[in-house]
Parts: sequence; C-alpha cells; structure tokens
Amino acid sequence: MAVLSATAVATLLGSIPVSAADGEVYDLATRTVKYTLSDLMSLRNQLDAGLHSSQYGYEYNGNVYALDDVNEIYSANPEGDLDSILSQVEDTVTPAFEAGETTTVKVDSVSAINATTVRVELETAPTTDLTTGDFTVKVDGVAVAVSAVTKTPNTTKSYDLTIATLANKEGSLEVNGKAATIDGSDFGYDFEAPTVSSVTAVDNKHVLFTFSEKVDKVALEGALVTDLFDVEKVNDSVTDYVPTLAKVQADGKSVLVTLNTAMINFNSGYIATAKVNAGLKDIKGQQLSAETKIIFDGSGATATTGPVALGAVYTPSTSSKIVVKFDKDISATIDKSKITVGGAALALADTVSRTGTAELTITLSSSSKTAYDTAASKDVVFAEGAVKDTELTPNNMAATTITPVSAAKLTAAIYDEASNKLTLTFDKAINIATIDLTAITLNGEPLVGSTSTVNILTQTANSATLEFTLSDATDLINVEGAAKASRALVLGAGLGAGFAKDVNGNTVADATYTSVLNYTDDVTAPVISGVTYNATTNKLVITANEDVTVGDITKLAVYEGTTELFKLNAATVTFEDGSPDVLANTDASVDKKYVLTLSGGALTSIEASAVNKSNLALNISKAGTGATEAGFVDIAGNKIATDADVSIAIAYTDQDAVTMTGATQSGVAANQVKLTFNKSLAAADLVTSKFTVAKKDNAAVTVPVTAVASYDDNKTVILTIDKDSANYVNGYEYAVSTTAKDIYGNPYQAPADITGPDTDIDNDFTLDTTVTGTAYALTGVSYADTNSDYTANAGDKITLTFNGAVSLSGDVTVEDFELSAGNLGSNFTVAQGSSPEKLVITLGTGASFDLGTDTLDITGDATKKHIVGANGVKVDAAGGGITIAKPDAVKPYITKAVYNDANGSGALNAGDTLTLTFSEAVNIDAEDIQAATAAPDNDLILSAGSLVLDGTQVSSDGNTVTIGIKTVTTPIVPGTTTIKGDGDGTNNNAIFDKWGLNFDATASAVIIEKSDTTAPAFSNVKIVKGDGNTGSVLQEGDKVVFDVSEAIQKETGINLEALTLYEGDTAIKYATDNSGLGFGGDGSGGVTGNVMIDNSAKTVTITIAADDGWVGADVNSISSFNIKTLGNATFTDANGNEIQTASGFGLSVTK
Repeated sequence: MAVLSATAVATLLGSIPVSAADGEVYDLATRTVKYTLSDLMSLRNQLDAGLHSSQYGYEYNGNVYALDDVNEIYSANPEGDLDSILSQVEDTVTPAFEAGETTTVKVDSVSAINATTVRVELETAPTTDLTTGDFTVKVDGVAVAVSAVTKTPNTTKSYDLTIATLANKEGSLEVNGKAATIDGSDFGYDFEAPTVSSVTAVDNKHVLFTFSEKVDKVALEGALVTDLFDVEKVNDSVTDYVPTLAKVQADGKSVLVTLNTAMINFNSGYIATAKVNAGLKDIKGQQLSAETKIIFDGSGATATTGPVALGAVYTPSTSSKIVVKFDKDISATIDKSKITVGGAALALADTVSRTGTAELTITLSSSSKTAYDTAASKDVVFAEGAVKDTELTPNNMAATTITPVSAAKLTAAIYDEASNKLTLTFDKAINIATIDLTAITLNGEPLVGSTSTVNILTQTANSATLEFTLSDATDLINVEGAAKASRALVLGAGLGAGFAKDVNGNTVADATYTSVLNYTDDVTAPVISGVTYNATTNKLVITANEDVTVGDITKLAVYEGTTELFKLNAATVTFEDGSPDVLANTDASVDKKYVLTLSGGALTSIEASAVNKSNLALNISKAGTGATEAGFVDIAGNKIATDADVSIAIAYTDQDAVTMTGATQSGVAANQVKLTFNKSLAAADLVTSKFTVAKKDNAAVTVPVTAVASYDDNKTVILTIDKDSANYVNGYEYAVSTTAKDIYGNPYQAPADITGPDTDIDNDFTLDTTVTGTAYALTGVSYADTNSDYTANAGDKITLTFNGAVSLSGDVTVEDFELSAGNLGSNFTVAQGSSPEKLVITLGTGASFDLGTDTLDITGDATKKHIVGANGVKVDAAGGGITIAKPDAVKPYITKAVYNDANGSGALNAGDTLTLTFSEAVNIDAEDIQAATAAPDNDLILSAGSLVLDGTQVSSDGNTVTIGIKTVTTPIVPGTTTIKGDGDGTNNNAIFDKWGLNFDATASAVIIEKSDTTAPAFSNVKIVKGDGNTGSVLQEGDKVVFDVSEAIQKETGINLEALTLYEGDTAIKYATDNSGLGFGGDGSGGVTGNVMIDNSAKTVTITIAADDGWVGADVNSISSFNIKTLGNATFTDANGNEIQTASGFGLSVTK
C-alpha cells in the first residue's frame, strides 16, 4: 500500500496556505503531538510515521485524521496534488479528534466546590493515577496552575483539583476544554457576593434595581418585599414609600419594585435601600455583603406602559393551567376575547382570572387542553388591551406573544430496595429549598418529610437529579412491602401541596407516574457486620448492614466456641430502645443496630471467669422456609443464614480495672507463688519486670522475680522468686503488685486487704520455705470429643486435673497410667493444660474407650511415674480410678415441631411429614416410631392423637429432622396438639442423642405448628348444565364448579347450608339439612357423590340432587356464590385452615 510519507506532506505543504499546526503528526492514543514539522525532516521520524500509521494521525485545518484514512485516499490517487487529497480527506473522513484536544483525560463536568477546589467528573474511569499534568485549568480564559490532584472518596471518576483561590471573584472556568456551569447563572464559578449596580425611577410608582449579576428569582419573589427593599424621600420622615411588589425582569439582574405612594420629580431626592436578607441573593446563594443605599432621581411621571408579560408556565396535568407572570400588578378585569391559546380563541368553558399579584391564570377545559396539546403552536397571544395595570388611569398591555415553558416534569424515577435510595430525574433543575417530600406517595405510602436525619436528600445544590435515602421505618415497611401491582409514584396530586419548584420558580407538574418508575427489588440477604459486648456497661450491640427485624428469636444465641451460653430471648436481655422492653420477634433495629442490656443468667454466663472471652460469638441458626423463620429478616423479606448457621465473633471489652483474686503457695514449689486474676492479662506484660514481691509492712524489702509462667488464658500466673535473696525469709508476709494490664488495656487495681490469717483471696501470702513434699493426687478426668464424631478414638483429648501444679519429667508412657479397659493409642501425647494443675492427653492411633464405664488412674509404681508436682514430688493416684465420662451429659429435647402436607392431599394422612428440631443432633433408628398420648412403648408423647412415624423415611439438616408419617391412627390438630420426647428409658428406644442419652423428661412439650397458615380461597365459579339438561332453571344433574387455591378436604360435619347461591341479595342454600346427601372426594377424583373434590385439578364440583335446595333456581337470575362460615367448618386444608369466605355476596358466577 502506498504511504503518504511525512516528508511528502511537509514538502507539498509549502505550496499551499496552511494553518500553523498543519502537517504535525499526533499519537492517536494520547492525543499529543508526536512529531512537529521540523521533526519530520528526520528520516528516522519519517520511517517511524510510516511504520506506525495505524497509531498516528495527521493534522489538517485544526482536525487530526488517522494516517490510515489519509493513506487510503492517497493510494487511490497517488499522482494527485496534495490540495486535492487533503480536500477529499476533509470531506470524507471523520476526524479522530480536534487538534486542541491534546489530553488523554476527557472531562464530563466541572464545578468549583469551594474557592480553591475544582471538582471534575471524567467521562471514563482512568486506569492509572492522575497528576497535575493531566489537567489544564483556565480561569477567565487564563491558564492557572494545578497544585494538587486528589481522587474524590468513594468514587471512580471524580477528582478534586487544587488551584489558587477564587475568593471574591466570579467568571468563567474550564478544565481540559470543558466549561463549568451554574444553573441559571452567567458564570462558571461564583464566589463574589452580588452588589447593586444602579437604581432608576421608571415612573412615579416603579423603581428598577439593577444588580451586578443574576439574582435568585424564586427566593426573591417568595420573600416579603419590605424585607428586601426600602425607598424613602430625602428629608421626609412622614411620607411612606412602601414596596408592595418586586419582580425579577427578563435579564435576571433587574428587579422592578412597585411602591404604594407616588414619587415626584426630585433630582437626587430619593434613597433606595437593598437589604441583607436570605431572599436577596445570587444564583449561587450568596447574599449582599452589606446593606446598600443609593440616592436616585425621583420621577413624577405617571406610568404610560401597560404590564409586560415576563413568562408563562404550562402545567399539563388534570388542572391544565397556563400561569402568566407580569412585571407589575394587573387588574382583575381581563378581556378574555383578546386572548388566544395555541392559535385558538378561548372556549366558553375556559377561564381567565387574576390569581395573585402580577399573575394571571388560564384554565383550559378538557377539550381545549386536548386541542392545545396537539396544536403546532403553543403560543399565548394577547391582543392590545387584553390585560391592564392597576393605575388610576389603567394602561393597556401591548400586543404580546409569549411561548409558555412546561413545568418541570419527572422523566425518570428509580427506587432500589437494597440501598433504600429513591432517585428522581427531572427535565429541569429543581430548587431544593422548595422540596416538600410529604407531597410524594410511593407505592401508596405518603412519605415523611426530608430532614438531615430522615429520608435524607443527597444534593446540597439545585439539581435536576434528586437522590433521597429513605430511612423512616414506616415508609420503608410500606413502600417495600407493597404489592408489585401497587408500585407507582405520585407527585403532589391530591395531596394539597406541590412537591417542589424548579429553579425558575415554576411548580413541578403534579401527576401519577408508573411507566417512569424503575423499581429494583432487594434480593440480597442482610449481613451482621459486627457484634460487641462491653462488660462495664453490660451492653451487647449487634450491627447489621441494613435495618432488619427479628424473625425468630429462638435462632439467636451467644456461644463460647461450640457451647451455647444463652439465647437472646425475653428472659435474658432488655431492649434498650425503649419499646418493647425486651427483645422479641418483629422487633426492628434502630439505625441498623440493636443495643441490648444483658441481665440475669445471660450476664452471669458471658462474664463468668471460666469463659474464654476471645472465643465468644453470636450464632444465628439456619433459617427455616417460612417468611419469618430466620434470626433476622430485612424489610424486603430477605433472611439471614438461609444455607447454614452463621457465627459472628463478639468483640468483648470493658473499662474495668483488672484485679487479683488470690495469691497462694498451695500446689506450687516453696519459691513460687500462684496468682489468680479476674481477667486475662496482656501477653506482652507477662514478664518479670511487671511484677513486684515486697514485704507487706515494708515495701522497700523486695524479693526479685526470676520467672513468670501463665495458664488459663493468662488469668493464672505463677511467679518464681529468688530463694537466694537476703529478703527471702521464711514466715515473712509478702504482698504482690503488678503494672501489667488486662487484654483490654485496663490497669491493675489492688484488691481490698483481707485481715487476719492468710486467706489466699487477696494479694498477700506468708512465705513457707518448709514444704514437706506431699504428692499431688489426680482429682479429675474429663473427655473431649475433639473430632466431633461421637466416638472415643484418635485425636480426642483427656484432661487430667491434680490438686497442685504439675509438670512432666521425661517421656510419659502408658505405664504411667492404670486403665480398667481401653487404650490411649500407639502414639498418644501429653502436654501442659490450661492451668498449672492440668495435663492434656491427646489420644493416638488405635485408641478406644467405653465412655461412662472405663476408668483411668495414675500407676502406683513410683519407678514408672513421669508426672511430677511443682514441689518436686511425683504425683499420686486418685485411688480406685476415675470414670472417663461422656463429654455430654445434657439430655436432648424437642424445641420446634411442624406438620407438613408433604403429599399435597389436603388431608393429614400417610405420606405427610413431621419436622422436629432438637436441642442437639440425634440418632433415629430405622424402625416404627410410636407417637401417642402417654403410654408404655411410646417414643414421643402427644397431647392428643396417635401416629406411627417411619424411621426409615428420615432426612436431617443439623439438629432438624424430617420424619415421614406412616400411619394416622387418630389425627392430630396442627396448631393445637403438642409433642415431646418420652424420657422413660423403657418406653423410648428409637431416638437418642449422639452419645446415647434419652430424652429430658423435664422438658416442656411444644405445639406442632402449621406449615401453612394461609386459608384456602375459591375462585372461578361456574354453572355447568348436566347431560341432557337444557332448561333455564337448575335441575338434578346440573353442577356448580369452582377452583380452589390449594389441596383441601371436606370436614366431618360439614354444614351444607354454607354453600349458597344468590339471586341478587336473596340467598338460596344448597341444603337445609345434611340428611340423604352423599359426599365424594378423597383427592382421586373417582368417587361419586354430591360434592366431589379433585385435588389434582384443584377443583370442587357440587352435583345437584333431586331434593337439593338449588333445584328450580333461575340460572339467569343467579348472580353470585359464597361459602359462609356457620359454626361447622366446610372445607379445610391439611393444616386445618378453613376455606375463606368471600366478601359481600361472594364471587360472580359464570353461566
């Protein structure tokens, strides 16, 4: 392919007139000059340009064209002159960019957010860090230096540029060629307060104030005019010249003020005052810096010009109004015949009236509105004299044509349930000072007004886009809980007040918007972002990422590791928000938080010294299938913990000083003292320099501490003291002090001194150097199922407890122990435990024990002992051995029961299921499980009824077990019948916990809940003539058929009088008694009879018999059908919910 070389370009350009930059080669990616004309004299640069033509562009007449595009045209005409080639390029090729666009950073918007900071919004997010060199800032056309570039927090495309101050200045501002704008202002930046430029008497009752810049029309015309302006006559303190009206003129800078008293011709005879007031400010909101007085010439001339129309606004809502504003007040007498709208004279039904000072309103009839909306011209034409002013001799309005602007209209509305943000976009900027959020209904909910804390508006300046973060609890519940069919946004209509005004002072059009409402459902589950507990205030604070409510309080519990300490129910916590007094189902968070004050057993449990505070967690059990069967549910109904239990670590802290709860030599060597603390000490502080052992009555006499050892999460400390010290004296009473802090950073506070003999419960001890060397004995054995397989085997741990501190002397072997049975495994290990009195055995390969039966003790053979007390004496046996007990002695019980119509038959029968939630995991034998009222051989006890459950049809999910129903001997009543486990070991032989423990006989029974609480509903009622029946009245064999919403059953003792047809308001009962009437409908659809239920099709067919009450009823007169509630149930679902009676006379009947 031929290439138009850079040399050729440079040479040929010499023969034609070119602009200064023509011929330069640009880098298309960076939009910067790659080679100037002088650069192109280099052969190296020419070759580079030719080889990289796809990356470079060529400038001509201020535009840069890709070299590939230029080469394509040159290749088609290589002999053509350059002027011709470049002319074709200009005519046929789209420029890559303008030559002035030499920056890689494309700016979308610019605004000065303060006097030294310019915020830019980029078109696209940059992929590299931006610097000052990426931006060119011009103030009033002059480039200024950018001293810093900072990315705006929480954004991807917004940057703040620091420049020299713009204080007390106003003018133009641009960044990288993009100009800043301020809605309604002539300036791109404005940090200068407005001033009064001039004051002129227009006539004897009108004074024109002219300002240095445009003023806020809405604020000025909405304020009390006497708060803004004043006019007085020089040396005249008697006559009042009271301003009655102020109107901003078309230029935006001039304000025409009407006076109540006429002036006279008087050079320099009047003083005009512009006051400092919030209503008198520029578009940026800056008020006059000081009250301004200007002397001007008075005029005695009577007004000779009529009112001038300043603008008109059309509101195309049901009111169909055109509001015209004038520069001065107008007469109430208006000549309607001299006004045309959209090219048509006003109709008889159209009205025209003065609706306010200097304001006229044209209200169009529905037919006129339709014609106006479709008219090509929207002009309002006033013939001369259509409107007059209020002068003594009224002046006619001149012939005027004015084109109304439409009131600001909503063009888009977005509501996002996840963020609770309502975003409204209008076709014009809205004056945010005029917003009244109570004039909005969203999904039928009238919103609460926007404040700095409720339903917060993001924008701080006038804008066409408004973002509200809804936070009022009632608003959120009703907005997000509304049915999809009810989703709509209403502005103002029917609510009295309008939503807002635009920046021109025009009221936003009232309307109901559905098509513009983009509603995004929240489908994301809430998250608990943090849980803290403060032991000083007893406050447990649960923080979520959004506001939630408690769905099922029983699913919320505090754990230490895998051990439940307490549930967050009414008995253990007090809800701090004030109402209700305790945490319960349906309680809502406040500002995404629950602040709970623990009390009673909960308080004792969490603060117990034995509890590892660093291993606490809030556990949220797995959610059930129901809408509220979750620990927490957000407003949109999303549940937490839908797939598995969720555990959130509790950050435990307090502000209480740590104190010593005891100092003793019991169980340790003669040169040691064991200290106990009420809280864990900081690990970094467990050094000798942090502890002092001094004579109690003379602090100057100290014994050096030579070693520090800690146990029990640093709550037990053993100090070794220097026995060679001169101050180490038998019989001296010593006190221990420390500068160590607890794990929360709290300092040490000495305990109160306990007088009298050494009590071991304060911080002093009496040194006894005459230890006799009594052997410490084994006092306790406990088993931990470390691998959670409910079997004693390798990896599990046995903790041995002695009555003194112990340590290991050499390798411990199996001969150190006496086992009644079982073994420790081939490679078991022994290590120090959580306190100095404890050792932990980790079982090795092949280990096994019969827990609850086998015993363990220390050998009596001293030559085989390798466990030694701190006093140097080998330990003793317990004597007789200690039983290795099962790690779980808590019996299981049922915490929740739910009946499920699993087979969808509409009745409680075989194939349905019971879902039982137990207090812990259980084993269920594959056998028949008996559930009945208390009697021998029952595995489960019911308050009523009798079932056989199928132990071979079981599914488990954690502690929740679903069991199939095999036989229904006597039905239960979901919602009423209770169930519990039979704690008699001779009765229950099917259900035990994982360690084989039977049910807790003392546990309370729970109600078997309904899995469905929604009543069945009927619909689509129709009359079907029987075979061969042709009459217009109901006959034997005709049928009434209706659909049902779910599978149902016919109740025993059904009252057939409940089945009622209506002729208008006259009831015709199906039967007056139940005698002689057959029934059918067991779900199969194959049983004959008068009333047949087909649960596969979810229909009910009532076949009319010869003696039925419906026989002879006029089909054409029958209007509706209903199922009344008359004491006895008619149709119910399997959960016992009776079919729902329709309102009024029921549902209409199709014939």
